Amino acid sequence: IGLAEYVLLYIGAPLAPQSTYRLVLKDIRGLLGASRPSDRAFSTPKAPSKDSTAKAAPAANTPLSSPTTRPPPGFTPAAPRDTTKPPPRPPAAGNPE
Repeated sequence: IGLAEYVLLYIGAPLAPQSTYRLVLKDIRGLLGASRPSDRAFSTPKAPSKDSTAKAAPAANTPLSSPTTRPPPGFTPAAPRDTTKPPPRPPAAGNPE
């Protein structure tokens, strides 16, 4: 039998939110061939709100990030760098340009 690098666990129902579970595996063979048990505890996150599709109102001074948001006055986007040329080298120490 070949060695596996991972184990998949399929469960029949979703785990309850805000609950702690313990996963115990016995006689799991590691990559070096030694067999030993594994014991892990984990918690599930808090359940999502009842209406998870509703958007929260933005904070008072938080800018909206959408494609229709206009840049601030005086904003000039930088020209894209030509990626076919290497970036310019910084000037040598003591040799201002």
